[in-house]
Amino acid sequence: MLNAVQSENEAQVVSQSSPLACGSDRRVEGDRPVILEDLFSRRAGELAQLSSNGNAICPDSTPVLFFGCLEQARILTVGLNPSSREFSSKNGVLQPGERRFAHASDLQSCADPAAHALDAMRSYFQTNPFEKWFRRVERLTNAFGASLWEGTAAHTDIGSCFATDPTWSGLNAKQKARVSASGFETFAEVVAQAPLAELLILIGGGARDSMIENAGLTFRNIRTPLDDEPNFRHLRRCTVLSAGEWQTAWSGKTLSVLVVNPYLNGTPCAPLTSDEIAKLPTLLRAGGWIGGIL
Repeated sequence: MLNAVQSENEAQVVSQSSPLACGSDRRVEGDRPVILEDLFSRRAGELAQLSSNGNAICPDSTPVLFFGCLEQARILTVGLNPSSREFSSKNGVLQPGERRFAHASDLQSCADPAAHALDAMRSYFQTNPFEKWFRRVERLTNAFGASLWEGTAAHTDIGSCFATDPTWSGLNAKQKARVSASGFETFAEVVAQAPLAELLILIGGGARDSMIENAGLTFRNIRTPLDDEPNFRHLRRCTVLSAGEWQTAWSGKTLSVLVVNPYLNGTPCAPLTSDEIAKLPTLLRAGGWIGGIL
C-alpha cells in the first residue's frame, strides 16, 4: 500500500500510553520556518479576538491544529473545521474527565500552555475521540494501509482550526469569512510539519473547493472500469472520486491529493458499506491513478 520500504522505526505502532511518542515540534526548511508552539500561540490570540465578537466560537475552546500523531502520519485526512462536539455535549462544556483537547480554562495556570495543548492533540485517539465521526474516517485510512488509532494517519482541517457552534454548514457568510481568515495558512503550516505525509484525503466538496481556491489545484474525476457495473453504480453516485497533486510552498514536497465526497447527515462516506470503502484503492488503480502510494 504505502510506497517505499519502511524501516522498522517508521512502521512501528505509536505507543498508546505516551503522546510524546509522536515526536516533538520540528522546524522545516524554507522561507517561513514554523514551530507548532508558535503557530498555536498565534491562533490562540486570534481565537480570543473572535470569541468576543459573536462569531459562534465554542465556549472554553482552543485552536485545534491537528488530531493524532502528526509527525508520524503518512496519510492526512482533511475536513473543514473542528466539530462543536470536540469541546461540548448536549449538557454543555465537556467536564475534565471527558475532555478531548486542552480547554482554555485548562491553560490559564499552565506553565507551557502551547506544549500542553499540542500533547493533547497528539494523544487525541488514545483519550476520548469523537468516535461517531472518526470511526468512519478510520475505514478510509485503513483502506490505504494506515490508521488514526495506530498513529500512521492524522486529521487536520482546511477551513479553520476553530471549533464553532453551529458547525460549518450552519454559519452565515460573515461568520465563515471571519473564522476562516487564517484557515488555509494554518492548514498549510500544519502539513509542512508532517514530514512523512504522502497523501491528503479531502473529505467533502468544501475541502476540495478550498484547495482549488487557495492552492490553485486542478482535480480530475476518476472513471474506472467498475463504474458501469450494477453493484458499483450507487457507490459512484455517493462518492465522487477525484485526484490531484499539491507541491507545498513551505516544505517543497509534493503530496498526492484524493477527494472523497460527499457527507450524509454529517457523516463521511455514510452511504457506503465497509466493504465498499475498502474497495476504493482498487477503484483508483483501475482508473489509472497511482497517486504515489497505491
